Amino acid sequence: MESRIIKSLVVLGVPGVALGVFYLLFKQFGFQFSTIGPTASAFIAILFILIIGGITFFALHRWTPPKTHSELDDTSKDSKKVTTLINNHEKLSLIIHELSATNRMLLMEIASSPDGQYVGDLVTSEKLNLSRGEIVYRGKDLESKGLIYERNLTDKCFRIDNSVLELVDRNLSSLKLLIQNIGKSNDR
Repeated sequence: MESRIIKSLVVLGVPGVALGVFYLLFKQFGFQFSTIGPTASAFIAILFILIIGGITFFALHRWTPPKTHSELDDTSKDSKKVTTLINNHEKLSLIIHELSATNRMLLMEIASSPDGQYVGDLVTSEKLNLSRGEIVYRGKDLESKGLIYERNLTDKCFRIDNSVLELVDRNLSSLKLLIQNIGKSNDR
């Protein structure tokens, strides 16, 4: 019987073990909880657990080690990163805003595929209506602004630059929406 009581008190943690030890000591010295009554003994047990828990909680908060400078630096690094992202996003918006309408349309076509667009496919695009030479020239212009990069595969392939993708959380739909909104504001 006592082992069953001790096992159930161990589940309560340190305060439960302490209560079990006191219970065994009191029982050895002839003190009986039943003489107090079941309601009073339950009240004493709960009060004891609350007091021990409060002391433990106070001790944990009172004597916690202070934050080190590296932990404080991590939070300031995060805020600097967010500030940098916001500044870079504003720069991206400004660069897109300064593009010609044709270059914005070309950028939109390139952003329509996560794998990029081959120049041959862009030449046949009805939205652009540009020659191969003009697409290559405009692609080099977008590449010089850091918006896209060129890969020579079976044909020249233009893809959105990784730094631009990071600014829009690798979501091409967000980039296309940004290009459209800037295009609409330029048209006004």
